[in-house]
Amino acid sequence: MIGDYGGTLVHTHSDDPDRPPTPGTVDNARAVAGLWRSIVSSRDESRYPHIVRQRGGAAGTRVAALGDLFLAHITNRKRPAKAQTIREFRRLLDREIVPVLGAMNVASATRLDVERLLGKMDTRPAVANNVHALLRAMFHYAELRELRDQGKNPCLGWERYERTRRSKSLTPEQYTALGAALEKAQREGLAVPPS
Repeated sequence: MIGDYGGTLVHTHSDDPDRPPTPGTVDNARAVAGLWRSIVSSRDESRYPHIVRQRGGAAGTRVAALGDLFLAHITNRKRPAKAQTIREFRRLLDREIVPVLGAMNVASATRLDVERLLGKMDTRPAVANNVHALLRAMFHYAELRELRDQGKNPCLGWERYERTRRSKSLTPEQYTALGAALEKAQREGLAVPPS
């Protein structure tokens, strides 16, 4: 639906409520307003970036709040991240990052804190690499928002885990079934799919 709201054309997705909001839509504006309303209504002053800057970083933004701000940022920028990326980042935040680093002050997080978190994931190298990439991007965003000193990203210099390729071989029963299917196809001919 296209409407004129204050002189700006806005496309809404009221016909498809399951469709994720996109930049410029009323749904997206409501989602962002809801996020900021929840941040402002909380009693935790560490969630107010402008207050943190005014007080010289004394209160300090927490890593959990930085995660929310970062997700809002990548959702609402000119070229927003894909919905699947947002869901995966939210999952990594909720399951891996916030339980360990969530209450920590963004400005005081160190490389050792990040290495401890990632070290616990040595049996899950793909997850560790994805968490590292997300944390690196979040702390870079914190530097841009002046929530952390420039050039002090605690994720820089960490070496990614090597990912080993998994190989799967067929079981003897699967080889037998494959052989039977190939013989049948050779004997009877392969069916041509309709075009």
